[in-house]
Amino acid sequence: MEIDKIVFGIIGFIALVLLLSQMFGGIVFKIVGTLLWPFFLLTLFLVGFFFTFIKTYGETERAIIYRFGKFNRVAGPGWSIVIPFIEQEFKKIDIRTRSKTLENVQVFSKDDIPLYTNVAIFYGIVDPKKAVLQVTVLEDVLFNYFIGAIRNGMSNFAMREIFSKLDEISTGLEKNVVFALQQWGVNIISIQIQNIKLPEDVLNALIKPLTSEQEALATRFQAEAKRVLIEVLGDAAERLNPNAISYLYLKALEKIGTAPNSKILLPANFSSVANTLSAGISAGLGLGEGLDIQKIIDQIAEKIKGK
Repeated sequence: MEIDKIVFGIIGFIALVLLLSQMFGGIVFKIVGTLLWPFFLLTLFLVGFFFTFIKTYGETERAIIYRFGKFNRVAGPGWSIVIPFIEQEFKKIDIRTRSKTLENVQVFSKDDIPLYTNVAIFYGIVDPKKAVLQVTVLEDVLFNYFIGAIRNGMSNFAMREIFSKLDEISTGLEKNVVFALQQWGVNIISIQIQNIKLPEDVLNALIKPLTSEQEALATRFQAEAKRVLIEVLGDAAERLNPNAISYLYLKALEKIGTAPNSKILLPANFSSVANTLSAGISAGLGLGEGLDIQKIIDQIAEKIKGK
């Protein structure tokens, strides 16, 4: 590195002068005093001044250097000369992997049912110039973009598909955001959907919808639940009333949500809603005698999980 050579050259010159002083004693000191001593002092001054505008950057650090107010270069890692009055360290960037958890992001499934999700994002800056010059506040732009991408991605899947394809959705999100992030000098490492939650509003709408909007929401939920039950029960599902359909579907979600490492979260009012829906429903649910309701719930849960 050129800076290293300059510094070592100056240090070597000083060492040589000191060595000669030891070897030849007063003669050398006399010469130095008359001829080289002013130069020696000047050298020490220049070395001290030189070190005032040497910047040192760690292995994980990069700096944006401006010259006369315009971008000049990306400095680091190691030593870099920043010329006073001419150049400026505009911003220092950490290029290590970063993480951010976006909590309670509201999304809508393809069948227009609201859900909430927590998503963990792992990313890193690979082009400091773009990360600084292309956007104002990188984190704000990134997180707003991620929220939009998550909503758009999940809107392509029905509620049941979201429950069963979280890993596939995560992979799709990673692929979809790559191009935009490259324009900002960012590399996406991983997007992990940590959990998905059915909001309390949906469950409340199943019990007693107070508005036309809640009634429509309950209808959409029951329609999705009925599609799953038809796949499991066939024509027998047609004999079920809406409460029975919702009850069986919710009990299946409860089974999935209480399983180890499940990513489906159940809202606080889940149990009370399920109990309310079950009130007045006969033991057989109108499906005929001798049927194992728990087995049916297990089958519905497996169908939701896509197995």
